[in-house]
Amino acid sequence: KKMGAVTEAAPLIGERPPRAIIPLRVEGIMATKVAFGPEVAMYFVFMRSFTLWLLPPAFIGFFMWLLRPAGVTVDDSKVIPFFSLFMVLWASAFPSIVQHEESKFACEWGCLGAERREVSRVEFVGHWAISPITEKMELCYPAWKRWLKYAASTLVTLVMLAVAFAVMICSLNLQGYVHAADELGAEGLETRASPFHIEALASLAEPGRLFDPSGAGDPWLGGWITYVPVLMHVLVIRILNRTYCGIAEGLTAWENHRTERGHEDALIVKRFLFEAFDSYVALFYVAFFMRDPLRLRQELVSLYTIDSLRRAATELLLPWL
Repeated sequence: KKMGAVTEAAPLIGERPPRAIIPLRVEGIMATKVAFGPEVAMYFVFMRSFTLWLLPPAFIGFFMWLLRPAGVTVDDSKVIPFFSLFMVLWASAFPSIVQHEESKFACEWGCLGAERREVSRVEFVGHWAISPITEKMELCYPAWKRWLKYAASTLVTLVMLAVAFAVMICSLNLQGYVHAADELGAEGLETRASPFHIEALASLAEPGRLFDPSGAGDPWLGGWITYVPVLMHVLVIRILNRTYCGIAEGLTAWENHRTERGHEDALIVKRFLFEAFDSYVALFYVAFFMRDPLRLRQELVSLYTIDSLRRAATELLLPWL
């Protein structure tokens, strides 16, 4: 290291934990910490707390549904406001519970209050110059060049967002959510004008047609074919998110950040903005353009149910294969 041949060093990780270990149990978290370090293990600390903390509202909601009076739905149930208040309190207390669990494990591992050390990226390129702070020679990269690359990254992201928005519009048309201004089912701002109405797709969701939301146009599968647009939407969202993940990694590497933290922060911002828009823009359309709370609930239940099944298969079944 004195000769400049070694700039960074890190200890090798331990052995890979056995497959019989369940990651969300305490022994599984400990085995993950030994094998991959505390940063990776903290993810499972969060998932464990999140999973256990979901059990109370899940049981309460299940018994509310099971014991509901005949003919009572979620729209006219008198206990729904109390359950909503409980969920607000639950959401307020959840961050404190997670922070307590993370602090407990961090204290046990001896890393409570520890901060990551700034690590220079091996891929960072620039020209040698004297630092005005340390008065030593160091690699520098002009800020104006990085800002130009930020602008190019923004343009690429906007193009991908336009593709995601077009997919969302097609999905909503196939599900019968989008109507022309003169149609009977037009709601909210649709009654004034509907620039997102695609007649060729929306006609498939008309009464008696293939994707009629009532299921009347599906004599073979008993109405289940009406879920095909939702499944296609979720699948395309997954494909777009995975595609943009690779694009974002390439763009972030191209921006030439000096430190690992700067590189990771830039990557997180790109992925969060794109995936949040891609996943939830349909909900904003239904909520603020159509202004239909019942269809908003249906869209929420469909998207989150399918995504929950995907996550469960990915995190619980795939590791055992």
